Amino acid sequence: MTPPVSIGKSVPHDLAVTHACGRSLFIDDIPPRPGELVVDFVGSPVARGRLRSVDSREAADLPGVVAILTSQDIPGERCFGAIVPDEPFLAEDDLLYVGQPVALIAAETREAAAAARRAVRLDYIAEEPTLTIADSIRKQEFIGSPLTIQRGDAEQALAHAELRLEGVLEIGGQEHFYLETQGSIAVPGPGGEIRLKSSTQYLSQIQTVVARMLGLGMHEVVVESCQMGGAFGGKETQAALPALMAAADGVLSDFDLRWYDEIALTVVMAANGYPGSYDKGSEIKGLEAAAALPDVTVFHAGTASGPNGKILATGGRVLGVTALGKTVAEAQARAYQAVDAINWPGGFCRRDIGWRAVMREQG
Repeated sequence: MTPPVSIGKSVPHDLAVTHACGRSLFIDDIPPRPGELVVDFVGSPVARGRLRSVDSREAADLPGVVAILTSQDIPGERCFGAIVPDEPFLAEDDLLYVGQPVALIAAETREAAAAARRAVRLDYIAEEPTLTIADSIRKQEFIGSPLTIQRGDAEQALAHAELRLEGVLEIGGQEHFYLETQGSIAVPGPGGEIRLKSSTQYLSQIQTVVARMLGLGMHEVVVESCQMGGAFGGKETQAALPALMAAADGVLSDFDLRWYDEIALTVVMAANGYPGSYDKGSEIKGLEAAAALPDVTVFHAGTASGPNGKILATGGRVLGVTALGKTVAEAQARAYQAVDAINWPGGFCRRDIGWRAVMREQG
């Protein structure tokens, strides 16, 4: 048996040359087609609540706006999921997290889509979010049905044990802050099928969820994966929403639809000492001022509520300061403007996030 030629040798990645030379073709590199529409969405402003109504009348009358869709416009299944199909494509009654898609916008330009997004009015009742495991147990709110792995009688064994160790371990940090770019383009095919380009590593799942949402057969949805800059599981599951948005609703079947939002850039703020032994319990101020800046969202990955409403750092990588912009440079400037608005002597961040992309952008 002849051994593989790669054993014991340094073999370059098969896409190394095209990536390094800038010849790799990603979804955003594909030129827009004539008549192509841009897709955007209106997200939930609260972490938890009850959605009462969506008023899109003013937004629908804006120049360049082609359609505004809600969950009632979905012809097929309204929920999807990699394992358990329990995630709504568009919120119907319950608002489950900040930014959850509520209404879908199709427009002729990105500017028209953004104007429509600002004009849509959501009527909702904010509710207390469940943020800790203790709250989840107290409210009996779980992800899926509770599962039990059991062997023997644990209570009896503990009752007769010579030694018993009891305690509670709380881990406040969330080390993996997920944020990968996503994109999708939907084009009507000559036979009435939908042809999707998706930044996914799981083509069959995208094909399945889109077909089920639109009430189509699997043979009526064709998915092609373009090159990806990275894939850490999110390109397996989180690519579904952009693909669903690009493919949504048969009334748009005569148009090419492209999903992409503005450029997003995230600056991670970490506690002093990270990644070694980092400080805990320092107070973070200025979060409201930072989050109030245009197109800025501050994600908490390692914080806790302290006395008198104080926000305290509990983890290593604590905040994800995310900003949107039409260019990388614009998103970078907004993100660091938000970072500078945060008063946290107990934390730090890198000041060069996105510099390579900015240099490529500026030529």
